[in-house]
Amino acid sequence: EGRLPERPVVITFDDGAADFYTHAWPLLKQYDVKATIDIMTGVRGKNWLSAEQIKEMHAAGGVEFQSHTRYHAYLTRVSEAEARDELAASKAYLEELTGDPVTVIAYPFGLYNDRIINIAKSLGYEAGMTIHAGAEQERDDIFELRRFLITEHSNIERMLSE
Repeated sequence: EGRLPERPVVITFDDGAADFYTHAWPLLKQYDVKATIDIMTGVRGKNWLSAEQIKEMHAAGGVEFQSHTRYHAYLTRVSEAEARDELAASKAYLEELTGDPVTVIAYPFGLYNDRIINIAKSLGYEAGMTIHAGAEQERDDIFELRRFLITEHSNIERMLSE
């Protein structure tokens, strides 16, 4: 409806590690919780989600796939052409694989600047996720969305109270 509920929680997973498929996805399905995975589309191997797993989860619903570049590039440290390629190739791969538009970039290492935001906008991205912590979000900063990094040491109760 174009509105977020009061105090929304959005669950994101970065990189596309294979253990998402074996550990997180079954729990998300069990509790009927939706999530987004920000995928490094150029990284392959047994430790990473395969195209078949991505297609299976996409077909089942409940998991959205967004871009985390091809190779987890340090976007602010590479040339403009390389940054553009990282963003464009990742977006194109996921759109072809899932048939859905890819509109969000999760900046690898949280590295972004005005140049990266402008490249993302020119490629059709509509938002960008940082690694800046915080529950407060400015409506005008959709290319600088804040997130909380959750690890085994995180105090979830404290985060939810903020």
